[in-house]
Amino acid sequence: MLAAGLYEQAAAHFSDEMAKAMSGKELGESFSELTKNVGPFTDRVETTVSRKGDFDIVEVVCRFGKMRVPVRVVFGKDQHIYGLWYDRPRHPWAPPPYAHTANIDEREVTVGVDGGWALPGTLTVPKGLGPFPALVLVHGSGPSDRDESGPFGTQRVFKDLAFGLTSKGIAVLRYDKRTHVFRDRLKNDPKLDADFTQKQEYVDDALAGVALLMTTPTIDPKRIFVLGHSEGGALAPRIAAASQDVRGIVMLAAGARDFCTVLLEQMDYLFSLDGEVSAAETSSVDRMKKACAVLDGKELSQKTDAADLPFGISPKYWLDAKQFNALKAAGRLKKPILLLQGERDYQVTMEDFALWKKTLEGRKNVTMKTYPKLHHSFMEGKAAGKSTPDEYHLPENVASYVIDDIAAWIAAVRSP
Repeated sequence: MLAAGLYEQAAAHFSDEMAKAMSGKELGESFSELTKNVGPFTDRVETTVSRKGDFDIVEVVCRFGKMRVPVRVVFGKDQHIYGLWYDRPRHPWAPPPYAHTANIDEREVTVGVDGGWALPGTLTVPKGLGPFPALVLVHGSGPSDRDESGPFGTQRVFKDLAFGLTSKGIAVLRYDKRTHVFRDRLKNDPKLDADFTQKQEYVDDALAGVALLMTTPTIDPKRIFVLGHSEGGALAPRIAAASQDVRGIVMLAAGARDFCTVLLEQMDYLFSLDGEVSAAETSSVDRMKKACAVLDGKELSQKTDAADLPFGISPKYWLDAKQFNALKAAGRLKKPILLLQGERDYQVTMEDFALWKKTLEGRKNVTMKTYPKLHHSFMEGKAAGKSTPDEYHLPENVASYVIDDIAAWIAAVRSP
């Protein structure tokens, strides 16, 4: 049922307790998030059953793209489902070779306090008196922790950046994303969810991070930068334009095209990896095209049903997002920009980079660079052709030369 996109039918098998915890829509969102990371569902490899008390725990090893993922389903005596989760393999994170941990002070902080949206975070600061330049890290799309951990907990992009850059004399602030910390709060309050916007998800919390750094001893208040990855990279110009305290921005794998164009391109790529597009995959693409037609249509308004929009996200969120054009915003921004792109990235591609180049080329305060071996996480992976989702679970770190380039650029941008 999940593979066929029959999420409501699948959720009909939930126990009353499970139904309260997860709707059919949320089940579909979780499965879509999984397939986005590990590729499309192919088949079931093997099934084992164990018993604990009154429950049967069924583990089904499934093949997604080129990766196997154990899916566990817990059945009660009444044959209803009381638990469901994807048992993703995890590997311990190890500090990259370029991290000089003995020279780093790491402290827990709180980002933002207004409106009850305080977020836990971590500030890494070089040992010494300072004042040090500093970066606020802004996540990509979806709920994410402060480390921007990959789907398997192996790759931690923001933790690599924090340890690597702080080892080179740059303080780094990273925090758990609002949709990660307050996921249940948003899910259980329909009005809150309906009023949630892209500005709240990215801009407000990044600005709160900047404000925190402005009042932190040992931080140079005139050299505070914002580094955004993926969606956060695209929104970095919006964040910088909203604060006179942001000295410049770093944009990693920043998308330049509209949401639906990129999403449908990703779906086509992922579904074609196994050489065959199934009926279920075709159906998924058709449903997304239908939702995108509503999103891009002239009739989109506050009254549009969220169920008709991509991922069931409220129209208010999309209306806010559609008011922002990353290319135009970056073109208007007078602050220094560093834009980096992995050439093997299938999520944000060289087509996006070409648009950035067309918009920003020739500006003296803009630096742009691409890396032939890197994928979306700025790691080398298998380094042959366009990357695949299975590379995101390899125990790797952000490439050292990316750390070097960011640090060198920040060192070159002096106080205004």
